[in-house]
Amino acid sequence: MNESSSRVLTKVGLVKLVKDESPTDNDGQKYTKLNEPNEHVSKEDEEAKLEKLLKKRQSIKKDIVTITEKAKDEIKKLVKEYHKKQNNNTNYILKLFYIIKGCNGLTHSFNFVHQNDLHVNDEIIYENKNREKILLAIDSKCILYVINTTLDYYKDDLTEKFIFINPNVTSVCPCGTSFHFNRKDEKAEK
Repeated sequence: MNESSSRVLTKVGLVKLVKDESPTDNDGQKYTKLNEPNEHVSKEDEEAKLEKLLKKRQSIKKDIVTITEKAKDEIKKLVKEYHKKQNNNTNYILKLFYIIKGCNGLTHSFNFVHQNDLHVNDEIIYENKNREKILLAIDSKCILYVINTTLDYYKDDLTEKFIFINPNVTSVCPCGTSFHFNRKDEKAEK
């Protein structure tokens, strides 16, 4: 493909380039750009194809964070309580991000944000596979650091807290409040 025909636009992380009955490109595949007019495909057909591809992607997409049932229940409880405080305004969701804190550098933090204030690259985790209701948003700046993390919830007579089991963490402070990730350039220096 030449440079101009290889330009692909995306929507919600989905490549808007689909196989079609249009002219063949250099690689032998037939493609139609959904964002450009095509005499072979109506606008309604293009929108239907895009919607079908989005649904397919959503059905196979694996969340980058695994959330245990205990943690899901606690998140739902927190969100429900917050919505009550906001006069039953259900447009607020819980968002995970990192803040600089503690002796080791970073700590997990949650905040309620309005859905309209989410960044386009924030990761959205839904309550179930139907993806009808948002459970949690993850700040776009920390997505790479939480890949394969498990979020659990622990409660006993003395304490209750969310627990992050994160294979990307390289060191944790003795009190367990903060953690650190080694950057690639730090590893190369050692």
